[in-house]
Amino acid sequence: MGSTSHAMKYSKFTCSFEKTRNTYKEWSKLFNSPKNGPFAIMDIGCGSGQVLMEVLEPMFPENYSELVGIDIDPTMIEYCKNLKLDSRISFEQMDIATKKLPDKFKNRFNLLCSFFCLMYVTDLRRALRNSRDMLKLNGELLYLFLHRINPVWECYKDLSRQEEWKPYTQEFADFIPRYSGEDRELELQADFTESGLEIIKYEFQSDYSICTTRRNILNLFETMNSLYHRIPEDKKQNFRLDYVISLSNYVGVDFLKEESLEEEIEMFFPTVVVHARNTQTAK
Repeated sequence: MGSTSHAMKYSKFTCSFEKTRNTYKEWSKLFNSPKNGPFAIMDIGCGSGQVLMEVLEPMFPENYSELVGIDIDPTMIEYCKNLKLDSRISFEQMDIATKKLPDKFKNRFNLLCSFFCLMYVTDLRRALRNSRDMLKLNGELLYLFLHRINPVWECYKDLSRQEEWKPYTQEFADFIPRYSGEDRELELQADFTESGLEIIKYEFQSDYSICTTRRNILNLFETMNSLYHRIPEDKKQNFRLDYVISLSNYVGVDFLKEESLEEEIEMFFPTVVVHARNTQTAK
């Protein structure tokens, strides 16, 4: 799959727009944004940039000084950089859980946003510590992500049991979805507070659902298949087939029959929203 087609396929999935818009609109009422001076924002896991540009940017304060979108996927950033943008907007390839946070991003932002990204972060606490370090004193973050389920990584866990795919998926062999136990609230509080962030408000939600065609759901999960680039060219077709079989089994929807892909289905995705701030002075 070419880089441009990968990003375009991702950008066509608009079902999360309303959830993102409503979440930001409701929770941003709690923000303590500076009335004067520069207001710098980062969107973490910006993907194709469509949610950022069409949903979030129109709702940000008009006087924002800069807006930086980051994503771990270089093909997404390549796509974003070809968009026609306001001069205040830029995109960079970066893993939010990087072991070496660029100095230029430290103590730089008033607001960090992330929507449907953190469930794919391998080291959440490092991502949260990096978030803290990028925020100015009393800077805030608003993160929305899935909890209790992670269909993509559940597929990788399943594929790690197959000898052919074990070399590429072994790190997911013992995967357990985040905040899936009885102590989910204590786990969430510990993750944020022990990373140096003060939680202002959080909410576990179970009512978010997507109504769309099977094809759209399949396209979404295929664009989220970040291991695809690891697979040798001569094995990619078989890997995709086994991935789709595993996905079908996990979510209980047949994605293999072409004639049924235009049927509409409803899928529920439990989410958690966290609003927190950095109360630590930059080192």
